[in-house]
Amino acid sequence: MSSITFEEVSSTESIPANTLIEGSGIWQVCWQLMTNMLALALSNLIEGWIAGRLGAQAQAAVGIGSQIWFFIMMLTLALSAGTTALLSRFWGARDFTTAVEVGRQALLCSVLFSIVSSAVGLSACPTVLKLVGASNDLAKVAFDYLQFCMISMVPYTVLWISNSIFRASGDAQTPLVTTIICTAVTIALELTFCLGPAGLGIKGIGLAWLVSSTLGMIINFSKMRNSPLSGCCKIQATLQQGVSVYWMKKFMGIGLPACVQDLSLLASSFVLFFFLSRTCDAVINQAAWAAGWRVEETLVIMPMYGLNMAAATIVGQNLGAKQPERAADGAWRVTALGAAINSVVAATLYFAGPTIAQLMCGTFAVRGACESYFSTLWWTEPFLAIWLILSGAMQGAAYTRMPMCVTVFCFNIARSALIILGANAESQTAWNSMAFTSALAGIMMIVHWHRRQWQSAKI
Repeated sequence: MSSITFEEVSSTESIPANTLIEGSGIWQVCWQLMTNMLALALSNLIEGWIAGRLGAQAQAAVGIGSQIWFFIMMLTLALSAGTTALLSRFWGARDFTTAVEVGRQALLCSVLFSIVSSAVGLSACPTVLKLVGASNDLAKVAFDYLQFCMISMVPYTVLWISNSIFRASGDAQTPLVTTIICTAVTIALELTFCLGPAGLGIKGIGLAWLVSSTLGMIINFSKMRNSPLSGCCKIQATLQQGVSVYWMKKFMGIGLPACVQDLSLLASSFVLFFFLSRTCDAVINQAAWAAGWRVEETLVIMPMYGLNMAAATIVGQNLGAKQPERAADGAWRVTALGAAINSVVAATLYFAGPTIAQLMCGTFAVRGACESYFSTLWWTEPFLAIWLILSGAMQGAAYTRMPMCVTVFCFNIARSALIILGANAESQTAWNSMAFTSALAGIMMIVHWHRRQWQSAKI
């Protein structure tokens, strides 16, 4: 580990006196990060609506294309998990010098990872689309959507990691403001590029992301230079130092199991998409899944991912401050909040599922299949919240292997087995397997968090 003088980081006067998230600060961070992810979710929902207006094929293409984009983002998510766990731990211990060194290395790695991920994504997309069962026409439309999305990965990765750095230091407001600005720009550009006079179709979604993420990256760097994290932005010092093997191992040691966890969820989507391609009315069922899953991402996954990040920061900082009881209590409080919110969402999907399906789906056939999706999965939403939030809490404790194992078992092994045992090439088989395994994942995470083996994890 290289040495950095404290003067290179910032002055002691610029460090807030109270940097530990506790008490009422937990709720403040939770609502800020939830709002942050809801802003992203709004953009996600509008993308689905735009795709629905462009036809069933475009809707299916955006659905599977967004999963591939997420797959290529895996290195970024691994780096983000490692950054949050490490920086929050050092920040909670008031070791600001090391915390800023972690941030500096994370930003450098984000540039390298994003360039590699973008290049791999552009070259691999056509092959991946065929492997998951997309027809030739569908694959062509999906690649149109993905081209600019892959290029936008470079600024978006740097933006994502810089947001992780702010969050790990207890500053959830800066990422929130940046995300709201980027979301507003993204939505305006998507409507203009896709449905407006530009007439770019779903290509316009990727182009909008490229412009808005570049803007967000610039905003974050400007804010970081005037914050206690200013040492992270010293480009010349970062380049002279180069990539540290020591910190790279630390990031990946924590982040790779979290990456595998995300990959397993993504792999389950590919399995479902492939299974639906073998059903009658394959494109209709694929479009229904794309619309239904996008609603779940918007109303369930994205807001709970905000609480996932809040739990990670709260646990990491309190463990750094040698307050394990407060870390455990904070995680339970965030989990209870998430389960309560998702219970309301579940009721909404139960009673308003047909209306939501009508809004999201452009044809009657897709609408009917999407209604079936909601009527099967609505009750599982609190369990998804519990699974996702406690996964974040364990990531904050650098205890990432157990949530990885739970997710792989539930969403890959058990879900695939249920689909095979169903022996029925109908979409209802897929919906039933999703419902059972989501509930199982939530229950297993409660058991493992209660055992508190995460408390002994080392960074």
